[in-house]
Amino acid sequence: MLGSSVVIKNKKGLAPRYAFWDVDFDSGVISLNSSGGGIAIGATPIAAESYAKLALRQDAIHFDFFLHPGYLMVDVNPPLCLDVKDRRIADGTPTWLYPYNGSPAQQWNLIPLRNLNAFE
Repeated sequence: MLGSSVVIKNKKGLAPRYAFWDVDFDSGVISLNSSGGGIAIGATPIAAESYAKLALRQDAIHFDFFLHPGYLMVDVNPPLCLDVKDRRIADGTPTWLYPYNGSPAQQWNLIPLRNLNAFE
């Protein structure tokens, strides 16, 4: 699991334990809910066009959720954003860090877990 790519998945047939993420607004870490916070989104290096991978929490990317609301920003110079590669919403499409440009491929809708109908 560690080192696996963070990809877009069709929710049909996907076990919720692989679909739900915890967003820690204090630390900026996004972790896989089923890992109890131990596995999070990382990238090596933190640079443009680095693919998002599952990493231990201590190696996670620290996102800034408030720099540009609706975007998962990494506060480096130039600012990077979690982006869906090639703007493809298709099963298995990888995510990566890309310079912030405000495109739809960089916009994320964070939905509370208590709103489970979002997965239906």
